[in-house]
Amino acid sequence: MSNFLKSLFGNDKKSTEEELKKEELRKFDFFKFDGVRAINMNKTDYAIKCFTNALNIQYDQETAEFLAQAYLTNNNINEAQKTYETIMTYNDDQAMPHYNLALIAFKKNDFDETIKQAQAALKHDGQLVDAYLLAGRAYHAKKDDINAIIQITKGIQLNEEDMAGYLLRAEILKDMSSPTEALADVEKVLSVNSSDEDALILRGNIYERRNEKNKAEADYRKVIELNPFCQDAYLKLSKMMITTKQLDEVIALLDEAIDINPAFSEAYAERGRAKLANGNKEGSIADLKKSLEINPKTEESINGSYNNLMQKNNAALF
Repeated sequence: MSNFLKSLFGNDKKSTEEELKKEELRKFDFFKFDGVRAINMNKTDYAIKCFTNALNIQYDQETAEFLAQAYLTNNNINEAQKTYETIMTYNDDQAMPHYNLALIAFKKNDFDETIKQAQAALKHDGQLVDAYLLAGRAYHAKKDDINAIIQITKGIQLNEEDMAGYLLRAEILKDMSSPTEALADVEKVLSVNSSDEDALILRGNIYERRNEKNKAEADYRKVIELNPFCQDAYLKLSKMMITTKQLDEVIALLDEAIDINPAFSEAYAERGRAKLANGNKEGSIADLKKSLEINPKTEESINGSYNNLMQKNNAALF
């Protein structure tokens, strides 16, 4: 009889433990998938709470990765970094956690750590092209352009169809005063997609440095034609045209840019600079004030850009 009761109560205890485990798993699933739904609805704060609650029940790498991405969406890079470091304590033989830590380090301008984590990622996956490119960016940021080119070239060799590598290498070669080599990389990209805006702007910049202003202008205008909302093309073209004293044309160009985007603070600043050089001090003051109203952070760049012109014109703009 006693054995029967012991057996009976023992089974009840085991049954209770199994039920509790099932309940915990049910809660985990609820929090995890509710977090995924929240992400899809752009409710990132709530998603973070859900994923955190799920991980408090049990560790799951996919959930941890969801949490890290949610932190990044909220621009909370420190918590994202901690989450990826936690992932690595469970599993340090995967490339992507190292690569994601490299991305975070790059965001924090910690370029040595970026290179370290990118290289760690490549030890686990030597075919990870993005890790080579990221290491190249970090070396470039450290002004070590030789190693930057080496890393990017390795990435290109792994995947010659990845145009991002050619563009990145061209940008660095341009800064190394190697315009011929830079132009070859840009032409490679444009041979695949003649409407690539980044490639056209970069080629225009290379032409400008080679003093081929007509070719540069053609590239910048093509980008504007393709995408009238491309602010970079308007600014690069207007800055170049100011140097060649095409002031009326610059003002007309920036009139167009401002009509399309009335919140384009840099366009007001550049138009003000062109008006000042053209002798229109009152118009220049109005544009500069408008630029600062839209974006007060432009004050430093405005002061730098206008210093020589203000002295030359003896104009007190503010």
